Amino acid sequence: MSMGRNCCITIERQYGSGGREVARILSERLGIPCYGRELLAVTAADNGISIEELKKLDEKRTGSLLHDLVLYAFRFQNYNKMQEPFDINKEVSDTIRRLARKGPCIFIGRCADFALDGECDVLKLFIYASSMEKRKRRICEVDDIAFEKAEEEIQKRDSQRSDYYHYFTGKTGGIWKIMMPV
Repeated sequence: MSMGRNCCITIERQYGSGGREVARILSERLGIPCYGRELLAVTAADNGISIEELKKLDEKRTGSLLHDLVLYAFRFQNYNKMQEPFDINKEVSDTIRRLARKGPCIFIGRCADFALDGECDVLKLFIYASSMEKRKRRICEVDDIAFEKAEEEIQKRDSQRSDYYHYFTGKTGGIWKIMMPV
């Protein structure tokens, strides 16, 4: 780690792994701020963007390749719709970099490791659970999801996060590739 540069921690995680809780504990013990969903409120306030709009697109791709091609084919009518996710991702990334310049902090998801590349020293963590059963029990407790729907929700959310990360970073390897079933 370089002298005089801030150090930030980025946390990517499987859904139901307890990544937010790990981030909260680290934040308390290290005495540094932690930004997960809070990034949306900061980004919305700084840019005059609707927080509801940010939440709709939070860590999700806009659609499939076919969806993107259709929007591209009708780009003149739908340019703003097609450009919106990129604009939002840019604003969130700008917010991440601005907060990192202020001092050490923890970022949960939102491609923060990619946004901070070259900006500061970064400790990159990936939190995963040891079993699907533990993840299912956790999301039933924390997110109030029915146990019989839990595995389906886990697979959906993990897929959304992986797709989002790849879509905005272009990275296909790394931990998401290892952790996601083929």
